[in-house]
Amino acid sequence: MKSMPQDDRDYVQALARGLSVIECFDEAHSAMSLSDIARRTGLSRGAVGRILHTLEILGYVRGGGRLYQLQPRALKLGYAYLSSQPLWRLAHPMLETAARDIGEACSLSILDDEEIVYITWVVSMRVVYDFVGVGGRLPAFCASMGRVLLAALPDAALDEFLARAKLTPRTPATITDRKRLRKIILKARRDGYATQDEEVEIGQRAVAMPVRDASGATIAAINVTVPAHRYTVAAMIEKAVPVLRREAIRLGEALSLVATSRPIRLRPNVSLQRSLR
Repeated sequence: MKSMPQDDRDYVQALARGLSVIECFDEAHSAMSLSDIARRTGLSRGAVGRILHTLEILGYVRGGGRLYQLQPRALKLGYAYLSSQPLWRLAHPMLETAARDIGEACSLSILDDEEIVYITWVVSMRVVYDFVGVGGRLPAFCASMGRVLLAALPDAALDEFLARAKLTPRTPATITDRKRLRKIILKARRDGYATQDEEVEIGQRAVAMPVRDASGATIAAINVTVPAHRYTVAAMIEKAVPVLRREAIRLGEALSLVATSRPIRLRPNVSLQRSLR
């Protein structure tokens, strides 16, 4: 692990290391040993041990025998973000309306480096595919909402993303060719919506629309996910796009009326893990 530049005297490395330990837990790594955590974070066993001891005292982790797990207190970190953002508070009614009118699950996400993060979701009673909850993540390159959000980036930022992004296929249908993806994203920019056809999960398709603020900047994406056996791509677009466009406009108008101390920006965050390398 590399330390930050010597001239950055405001950087608190101990805090960054502590957050990296919290962030290394995920669905596939819900319980880990000290050695596992050291390997995933790139920190020494001694540093990880001290961090875990501190986090355990504060109630963020629990060490049951040789394995450590996050505790419910860790939810406070995510909820602090959600509760401070008007986007989360205002979006849910629009998603409920869209889900009711389309009859399928609707969600809203933002871009975080190479992934989209789900901010809120309204689930249809007919959902038959894996559920991604609030705070869940998907690779931006293959998700419909990710493509909408990437389409809003300047050309140079989009090219930089495509050059460095890990394009790991999730299904046999996942498009990983960088030139082809660029064409798909630029088409989404022209069309005003993006789709994915069984690229995230076999048996489901999705279409997404941008949510724009009063200045026209894309700040989030709203989508609907449908079962592939009930909808062709064309049928999905015909039914869902007008509804999503209507609700995206409503959400953008509502956001423009809310005074915020800090604007919500699309600019991708540099991941903590990368800053620690």
